[in-house]
Amino acid sequence: MESVVLVLSMQQPPGHDASNVMIIGAAILILLALRFIARSLQPVVEVIKSAAAMGLAVLLTVAALVLVVMSLFL
Repeated sequence: MESVVLVLSMQQPPGHDASNVMIIGAAILILLALRFIARSLQPVVEVIKSAAAMGLAVLLTVAALVLVVMSLFL
């Protein structure tokens, strides 16, 4: 990695140093990492959505049963 930075910094025009190349390289790596994280989290988001939907269905079912029981005794 250092050799790539060294080669790229040698090709820079005067006034540009290796820190610019390292900053741009770090920004590219961060963007790639964020993209990879977003892709790997998509299945997790789907699981959370389906779990939330199942939880809501259970909650509504319990509420309906409570209303039925209350209507029988009141």
